[in-house]
Amino acid sequence: ICLIFIIIISEEIFPQTLKWEEKFPVSEYMSGSAIDKCDSINGVIIFTTYGAGRIVKRTIDAGNTWEDIYVDTLDPRLGGRILPAYDISYPTKDFIIFTCNSNTYIKTTDAGKNWKESIILHSTNYNSKKINHVKMLNSKYGIMTKAYYLYYSNDGFETYQTIIPGEYKYYISKACLIDSNTIYAVAINIKEDRDTDTIVKFMKSFDRGKTWSFTPIKGLSYPEDFDFVDNLNGFITGGKSISNDDRTSCQVLNTTDGGNTWQTSLFDIPEVPFGLQSLDFIDKKTLIAVGQHGNVYWKFENYNWVLDKDPMTFKFSPFGLHVALFNRTNAVIIDNFGRTIRSYLPTNVNEQLNTNFGISPNPASDYIEINVGAHCNVPLQEGIEIFNIFGENTTPPNLSGLPPLLAKEGIIKIDISNLPVGVYFIKIGDKFEKFVKM
Repeated sequence: ICLIFIIIISEEIFPQTLKWEEKFPVSEYMSGSAIDKCDSINGVIIFTTYGAGRIVKRTIDAGNTWEDIYVDTLDPRLGGRILPAYDISYPTKDFIIFTCNSNTYIKTTDAGKNWKESIILHSTNYNSKKINHVKMLNSKYGIMTKAYYLYYSNDGFETYQTIIPGEYKYYISKACLIDSNTIYAVAINIKEDRDTDTIVKFMKSFDRGKTWSFTPIKGLSYPEDFDFVDNLNGFITGGKSISNDDRTSCQVLNTTDGGNTWQTSLFDIPEVPFGLQSLDFIDKKTLIAVGQHGNVYWKFENYNWVLDKDPMTFKFSPFGLHVALFNRTNAVIIDNFGRTIRSYLPTNVNEQLNTNFGISPNPASDYIEINVGAHCNVPLQEGIEIFNIFGENTTPPNLSGLPPLLAKEGIIKIDISNLPVGVYFIKIGDKFEKFVKM
C-alpha cells in the first residue's frame, strides 16, 4: 500500500512522506546562528544565548540527539554585552571553527576537548567587526568573509592572508575554496545602482586571490547562501524584490560550468515571500533550501522543487532559517528563535520494510541475491518488481512477471549493474525490502 502511494505522488514523495520533529523548542534566551555537517551523521549547531554567550552542540546520529561541546559565559569586562556567533564550519570530525563579533574566531582541533580563540588583526576601511562567514575545505585550507575582505588560510587559521577583491567595490556575501588555490565567491557591487540587473557578481580566482574574474548574475537582487558541489556545479540562494514592501521571491540559481553562466533552478512566490537564506546538498541533484517564515523546498534527482507543507516548518513563522542535509531523509533546521527541527521517515513507512525475505550482498554493485527460503510465505507468482526511492519502476525487463519456477533452491539472483547508484525497494507480492546500489 505504501509503495502504491509513492508511485501516485511521484515527485512529491519526500515532502509528503517525511515528517518533522522538534528537537529544541522556541527559546526566550537562545538564537540559532549556524549549522554545518562533516558527513552523513556528524554535525554541529552554534547558538548565541542572551546573557550566557555561545553554545556549540554536536550530533553523531544525523541530528537525532545532541550534546554540548562548548559553552561560554559573558566576560564581565564587556559590560554585559554578548559577542554573538555568526557562522560555523565543520570539515572533519576533529576540527570545528566558528566566527564571532569583535573580529574573533574560536576553533578546536580535538573534537571539542580544547578550544582556542584568535582575532583578525588589521586596519580596515569598514567599521564592522563581524566575521560573517567561514568555510573550510578541510582542516588546513579555509576562507572567511567580512564585508569587502576575504581571509585565506592554509594552516587551519593559525595564520591568514587578507584579500581585498575589486578595490572596495564588492561587498562579499559568501565564499568557498574549490582547492588550495581556487576561490569562488559571490558579492554585491556597491558602486552599481541597486535597481540594475547585474549588481550581483560571481567572483573567481585561481591564484589565492591575486587576480580575479567577475561574472554578473542576472535576476537576483541579493545573494544569501552559496556553495559548490565540485569545481563546476554550484548553487546560490536568495531572492529578487517583487514589491515595495520588502517582499522578495524565493530563488535558487545553479551553474554547471564553474560559474561562467547561471540558470534559475527555483523561482517561487509563496504565501509569505521573503527569500531563501540557506541551502545544503548531498550531491548536485539532492538539495534542500530554506528561507524566512518557514519556507522549505526539497529537490531530488531530476524532479522539480517542491514546497514542504508540513505545519511544523511554518509553526512560528521564523524570520531566519539555517539547514544541514545529512542524508535523503534527515535534514536539520535551526531558526532565530532557537528552535531546532529534524526531518525523519515515519515509523509506519519503515514498518513496510519488515519482510519475509533477505537480500545479499547489501549494499551491492553488480548483483543481489534474494533468499526467499524453503518455507518463506512470499507469493512469487505475483512477480518481482524494483522501485527507486521516487517510486519509479526500475525493474529489469527480464524480471517482469517472474514465475516461481525460476527461484532455484530459494535463491533469486538479479543483475543490478545497470541501475544508478542509490536506494531501491524490492517488492514481491505485498512484501518489501530495501537495498543500496553502490
